[in-house]
Amino acid sequence: MVMVVALIVGLVVGLPAAESISGGDAAAALRLPPPDDESSAMSRAKELGQPVEIMSSRTSTTRIFAEPDGNQRMVVSALPTSALKGSAWVDIDPALERRPDGTVAPAVADIDLAFSGGGSGPLVRAAKGGVSIAYTWPAPLPVPTLSGAVATYPEVLPGVDLTLTAGPDGFSQVLVLRRPVQEDLADIRLGTQVTGGSLHIDKTGNLTVLDDTGQVAMHGNAPQMWDSSGSATEIGDRLVGPRTGDATAAVAARMEGSTLVLTPRPRLPERPPA
Repeated sequence: MVMVVALIVGLVVGLPAAESISGGDAAAALRLPPPDDESSAMSRAKELGQPVEIMSSRTSTTRIFAEPDGNQRMVVSALPTSALKGSAWVDIDPALERRPDGTVAPAVADIDLAFSGGGSGPLVRAAKGGVSIAYTWPAPLPVPTLSGAVATYPEVLPGVDLTLTAGPDGFSQVLVLRRPVQEDLADIRLGTQVTGGSLHIDKTGNLTVLDDTGQVAMHGNAPQMWDSSGSATEIGDRLVGPRTGDATAAVAARMEGSTLVLTPRPRLPERPPA
């Protein structure tokens, strides 16, 4: 099995994972709406004897809690744990749903994300902060099968499935080869359309969307390919990236006008014997 990952959108900052809040009389806290301002949260925390979140300070990756002793505690996540829907914060839920407009999208994400529901429309569209990028497959797509956060488009090429996996603030695109490769893989050509910014590729193949002010709006790691030689007990999810023991290789990426061209290597390097 060989895979090529085309793009993961979203900036990931390496920070500690979020921790959970437990203890105290949780039922009492739930009987009252969460306080928006710091003063009310501090008063309620002292009254209940347990942490109370200061809702006006919440972001998709940060929560601040008033403690009963008068201190405050910040909890920071590497990835978004909640998204603002209207005026309410909702937990991230990457499970894919079919929309009335025919597209497929995660239930709750910190980015406006839509996958193709089949046909000739965009393969994927991602938007945030006034910047959007859309990718188009060079042929009409089959209707995908959905499983959790994963959409699978079967046989987009002979013996090749395409998968899109939704994340809290982005997605991954992977081509899965269902049979051994007997000849060189052809270039993979994806149409691109960026609104509110521009797409750039650096010397190592990293993909970046800059907004009109030159700030990074979206980012994707350099495309790569890998096999399934690693053990099932090793770390990793092959629908997002290689497991630790898989053989890997870089995939050359270049722009031809508005087309992103990916050139897989003819073969992967042999894995050293154990």
